[in-house]
Amino acid sequence: TPPSIVLAVPSAQASGLAAGARVTVLATFGRGPGPAPARVVARGLVVLAVARVADLVDPTGSLVPVTVALNELADATAVALASSEAALTLLRDGSRRSTVAIPPASEQERP
Repeated sequence: TPPSIVLAVPSAQASGLAAGARVTVLATFGRGPGPAPARVVARGLVVLAVARVADLVDPTGSLVPVTVALNELADATAVALASSEAALTLLRDGSRRSTVAIPPASEQERP
């Protein structure tokens, strides 16, 4: 069994996800007024499991536990730290893995 981590993601993101899908984890930091910086913390993680409705731990049903395999120790550290400090978004990877940078989330961050 590969090392893995369980991420609590909004139910809309978990909809349609299934074991075997590949995802990129995007972390959005900050919750106050103004633009919130976002960055990729891990790419190409394989989804191992998505909780069924009956398995939800969040009574509102707004968060769904998604278990992803970790490619390396650096992914584990980055994802764990981001999950405690940021809102996580899972982006479904296409058929071709890309390492192209995701553009800055605000005008102020653009070069």
